[in-house]
Amino acid sequence: MRFKCGVGLSGILIFGYSTWAGAATCSCASVPLANNLQSGGTEQNRFVAGVTFERHEMNDLVSGSEDVNDETGRQRSSDALLLELGYGISEKWSVSFLTNYIEHSRQIGGNANERESSSGFGDSLLLFKYVPKTISVYNQHEFGVGAGVKFGAGETDQKSSIGIRLSEDMQPSTGAYGTVFWGYYALAFSREARNTLHFSLNASFNESNDQDYKVGDDVNIGVGWQSLLHQDWRLNLQLNYRNSEADERLGGEIPNTGGQWLDLSSSLQYRITDDTALRLTYRLPLQRELQGSLQFTTSSAVSLGVVMQF
Repeated sequence: MRFKCGVGLSGILIFGYSTWAGAATCSCASVPLANNLQSGGTEQNRFVAGVTFERHEMNDLVSGSEDVNDETGRQRSSDALLLELGYGISEKWSVSFLTNYIEHSRQIGGNANERESSSGFGDSLLLFKYVPKTISVYNQHEFGVGAGVKFGAGETDQKSSIGIRLSEDMQPSTGAYGTVFWGYYALAFSREARNTLHFSLNASFNESNDQDYKVGDDVNIGVGWQSLLHQDWRLNLQLNYRNSEADERLGGEIPNTGGQWLDLSSSLQYRITDDTALRLTYRLPLQRELQGSLQFTTSSAVSLGVVMQF
C-alpha cells in the first residue's frame, strides 16, 4: 500500500492568478510543486514574497474508486512550510522560485512505538513566466504561460529509529530533476473584477533519482470562480483534477501508485493592504480512481498563507 496526495488551485491573489493552485502542495514529495504557486505574473521591477503553512491528512484507504475501512487505525499527516519569491524582469516576463520544508508523520493504531517521522527540505522549483495580458479597467482578459525546472535539493535517504530506510513517500525530497510547464487564463466580468472565471494547467515530467526511483509524471487542471464578497474579502471556489502516472523503480512500475483525483477547494482571502493579502484554503476530495489494489490518499488539506508585493 502506498500514500498519495493530490492538490489543486487555491485562488486569485491581489497580484495575479494562482496555480495552487495547490496542490504538489508539496506535503508529499510526489505531489507537483507547481501546484503551490501563489502568484501569476509580477509587475516589472517589483518583488513578490509568499509564505504558506499547509497540512495534509492522508487517512483515506481507497481501492480503485471505493473507500475501504482501515482496521489498522493508521494515521498519516504531512506539514509543509512553503516560501515563494517572484520578480518582474520586464513588462511581460517574470521569474518565480518556490521551495519548502516538510515534516512527515505516520503511526499505526495507538502504539507510539510504531510512529515514524521525517523532516527536511523538499524539492524546489524555478519557473519563468510570460504574461502578455493582465486584467485592468481596460482589459477583461488575462493569460500567461511558463516553463521551468524542478530539482530535489533535500534528503532522500532518511531512516527510521531502528535504522531502516523510510519509503519514498516519507522522504522529504524526491531527489530528482524534472521539467515543469504552466499556464492560466482568467476572465473578469466587469472593470472592477468583482467576479472572475479562471482556468489553470501545469504538467510535470520527472526523472529518476540516485535510488533509481522515478515519481510518475502528472497533469493538473483547475477551473474556478472568484467573487468579491465585501470590500476586501474574496471567496474562491475551485474544481481541481489531477492525473498521475505510476511511480517507477529501475524502469518497472511500482504497484499501488498513480491514479486520478477530483477535488473541491474553497479559499477565503482578505486584503490587508493594497500590497498584502492573507488567504485560508480548505480542500475536500470528491472522487478518486486510483491504480492498484489499495492506496492511502488525502482525506483533507488546509493551508494558511500571506503574500506581499513590494
